[in-house]
Amino acid sequence: MPLLQASGRLQMAIDQWLLAQHQRGKHPPVLRFYTWASPTISVGYHQRRWPEFW
Repeated sequence: MPLLQASGRLQMAIDQWLLAQHQRGKHPPVLRFYTWASPTISVGYHQRRWPEFW
């Protein structure tokens, strides 16, 4: 996949779509690299606490 610079919201939506397609057997696993168009914080699904230095 080509490198894409976009908003954090769009990048996460693409990740969700790719996962759904893979779960349906319509897309192989993907390793994706991207950059955000503006400063963005991405909190992982299992991340429950903010680091103290934030």
